[in-house]
Amino acid sequence: MSAPSTLRFSFPRLLASIALAAVVIRGSAAWSARGLWEKDRDLYLSIARQILAGQGFSRPLVWVKSAVVPREGALEVVEWRLVPEPGAVPVCHVLAPAGGWSPDSSNPVQPTAYRPPLYPCLVALMMWLCGGVWGVILCQVVIGFFTVVLVGLAAKRLGLGEFSLLAGLIVAVDPLLVSYAPQVMTETTAAGLVGFLLWSTSLSREPWRPLAGGISLGLCALCRPTFLAAGLVWGLLWRLLVPRVDRSSASRPLLIIPCAMFLMVAPWAIRNLKVLGDWIPATTHGGYTLRLAHNPLYDAWLSGDRLVPYDGDKFARYAAPQLGIDELEHIEREVDRAHANAAWNHIWGHPWETWNSACSLWKRFWGPVPESQSNAPIWLRLGLTIHWLLVGMSAMAGLWRLSGESRSSMFSLCVALLVSFTAAHTLYWADARMRAPLVPVLALLSANGCRWLVGRMRLCRINEQHPPAGEFPQN
Repeated sequence: MSAPSTLRFSFPRLLASIALAAVVIRGSAAWSARGLWEKDRDLYLSIARQILAGQGFSRPLVWVKSAVVPREGALEVVEWRLVPEPGAVPVCHVLAPAGGWSPDSSNPVQPTAYRPPLYPCLVALMMWLCGGVWGVILCQVVIGFFTVVLVGLAAKRLGLGEFSLLAGLIVAVDPLLVSYAPQVMTETTAAGLVGFLLWSTSLSREPWRPLAGGISLGLCALCRPTFLAAGLVWGLLWRLLVPRVDRSSASRPLLIIPCAMFLMVAPWAIRNLKVLGDWIPATTHGGYTLRLAHNPLYDAWLSGDRLVPYDGDKFARYAAPQLGIDELEHIEREVDRAHANAAWNHIWGHPWETWNSACSLWKRFWGPVPESQSNAPIWLRLGLTIHWLLVGMSAMAGLWRLSGESRSSMFSLCVALLVSFTAAHTLYWADARMRAPLVPVLALLSANGCRWLVGRMRLCRINEQHPPAGEFPQN
């Protein structure tokens, strides 16, 4: 009786200690990589600064006259390029008769849905409160603390006992989450939201669990649109995996989860309908990420020696679509459609290359070593591989064990997240960092797998020391 009592009273302190260790690890990583704080890889800082400047959810874009194209027997044609700043990769370009159409340069701000709203608004809030980007990094370190706590509490709620601490520890030291803590990107926030999703799902009672899960998934989708697919898959799996005796109420999650999720996303979609002229529940970046993995340049890179990383800037310059003058009322929407149409044409016209691309994307998504670390020292790559193999193998054991326990909601949630992210990123562009939101799920499953494996080892040891009646130890 003393062991459970000791665990009960020491668990909060031990979990808090692990969470504080996560703060120290992330804080140290953030300080050592403080040169990355101002790097705006995904336009989150640009959008946040527009919000702070009173320009709303927008991004700066300016038209630049690129060249005059001579035409025989016709008027000269001027090429205009839409760029974030002079010299940058163009978003699109327009050919117009010389002396005819010219862009309106009085307002260089374009309303945008290029990124989902939650994270840029969080960045703007922290910059307003703290007066600089350092506030965003501090917030991400604090989010790391709460992610560890929420995953540990969710694991304990599921009955993992002392192995709940292992789930928190995996989150605390995960290389992906640590490496992206110093960067203004969504990985830390998305992982924190998934931790909240797991905790709220484990805490809620059965009648309210689908509603809590749907609301939590809606928040996740406002940070990463991939979660929209997870909500639909989760409701369906929950319906299929409920024991037959409970089938009378099993259809509720199939309705409640997607409805609650889309209710959270609806204000964003309605805003896009009014501002961009289309119902957009996700972003206007999907067409680009789809085409990034399905185009002749990527096919040529896959068929080569791959000694040089795939050049995203070269692709962006190659793929900038040409729009007509009549398509410029909602530029961002038309650019997204142009990328998506080009990508789907390539997919249907090149099935073998599409298969190669899907295999490559799967490897990029689940590979132990991110492409950014492909030239890192051998000891670092070996360490990342060992860490990922241990977590991945124990997570598979934990998922299998969870399937045999009467927890259809948590098992279906884990499967839905794993399946939806894997499916999305074998079609859309993928990298190892894009699985960062799944780290809390993998940590919980890994801890469950380790609990089962240790329990089996203990049971074998007890059977060896105390064989059942009628059996005798072998000499």
